[in-house]
Amino acid sequence: MASLALRRALQRGQATSGWRAGQAQCRFGSSSKAVVAEASQVPRERNRNFSIIAHVDHGKSTLCDRLLQSCNVIPSNAPDQFLDGLEVERTRGITVKAQTCSMLVTSETDGLQYLLNLIDTPGHVDFSYEVSRSLQACQGAVLLCDAVQGIQAQTVSTFHQAFEADLEVLCALSKVDLEHAQKEDVKRQLSMLTGVGGEEVLEVSGKTGQGVPGLVEAIIRKVPPPPGSRDAAFKALLFDAHYDRQRGMVLLIAVQDGQLKRGSKIFCSYSRRLHVATDIGFLYPDLCSTEHLCSGQIGFVVVGAKDIRSFRVGETVWAEGGEKAGVPFPGFRPAHPMVYAGIFPEAVGDGEKLEVAMQRLLLTDASVEAKRDISPVLGAGFRCGFLGLLHLDVFRQRLKSEYGVDVLATNPTVPYRLILPNDQEVVVEHAGDFPSPPAMPPKTVQEPLVNATIVLPRELTTGVQQLCLERRGEDGAPSPLGEMSSSSWPG
Repeated sequence: MASLALRRALQRGQATSGWRAGQAQCRFGSSSKAVVAEASQVPRERNRNFSIIAHVDHGKSTLCDRLLQSCNVIPSNAPDQFLDGLEVERTRGITVKAQTCSMLVTSETDGLQYLLNLIDTPGHVDFSYEVSRSLQACQGAVLLCDAVQGIQAQTVSTFHQAFEADLEVLCALSKVDLEHAQKEDVKRQLSMLTGVGGEEVLEVSGKTGQGVPGLVEAIIRKVPPPPGSRDAAFKALLFDAHYDRQRGMVLLIAVQDGQLKRGSKIFCSYSRRLHVATDIGFLYPDLCSTEHLCSGQIGFVVVGAKDIRSFRVGETVWAEGGEKAGVPFPGFRPAHPMVYAGIFPEAVGDGEKLEVAMQRLLLTDASVEAKRDISPVLGAGFRCGFLGLLHLDVFRQRLKSEYGVDVLATNPTVPYRLILPNDQEVVVEHAGDFPSPPAMPPKTVQEPLVNATIVLPRELTTGVQQLCLERRGEDGAPSPLGEMSSSSWPG
């Protein structure tokens, strides 16, 4: 299968240049390599690590395209949704995986060069774990809101995630070029949600490029530089990873302290093992090698390890010996799956193939919970927990498109908590786990509840409140958001 870089180059009708063995290819040849070499020399004080967060279909990917073009990372004729490299993302038109790209820009204010590290995040609620994971590697976030639709559910949710992560939040309206944009009203909504003054809300259009230079300057001016020291021992956060068939494990890291050089040994806190960094560099947006990664930078590390179980997203990476005196990062908050289903190979002989594919895919999606399962009808497979039905469907599609494994997914169920006669608590994920005679029935059966925030026009508030009450919801207190109303409902 052609690499992502080659596939994208072919889409543009361009050829890729040669590259040295053991080092990542820079897509646009020597010019990209020169930029990456220059970017590696930018001091930590002029690094800016930020994410773009928003509700689904509010223009994140389009704005990312325009940012990359304005910073001369990709050409103007590059395909749309450039960072969405997965087949499932392009067929569905949604972002599933958070994607990272570095940009070297010269500020129009002070004339200095800054290294901007962008992490584009998904907007659908089923991939909220990707958002929370990405925010841990950032110091700022651009909260994007559709100027036509206004505040939506994930606008509220992602803002609270950024607020809890103590990030600098920049508010921006997207799609301001559209005729029906309600800019002033949506600015009031954002002000009431975030506390940011309406005059500070930026106006941008990913389609036309309007306001993009001002957004870049706002990121440089308002997002603080990452903490850390280049003189300290090397320490980094592993916030994403994937397996490459030719190169081995590719780790995406946010460096807090020190610097890492190619060929150095690193120690991973989860496996307690040493690995050799065979290649390091930036994502520009593909893997582009450099000689070192320093404090404040976001980049990749390639290690030759074939055992993907040696790595866990959220762990701390040290230089050899640094773990003896260093304090690890707290790690990521574990995800709580709400939908469970069985995943079994469609072909009887694909059991081992499915196991390998599951191991590699689980590394890139830490929100999936999986354990071995055996069905008397379907044979050996896995019992998996997902954050929602879309999450389940995308996972199944990725198994097929990325690893060539056709799978059968059983009907999804939700977990129940049982309080047994001896007061022991047991969580069951499907009906077969419920106690059956002669066992005593449980004293209590508890079902999952949801604390939901509903954003809707004020004139619909009464009808929606009545509907929630009919569905066993507890009455929530509405709060105004301009012409909209927000109401929190404990399930």
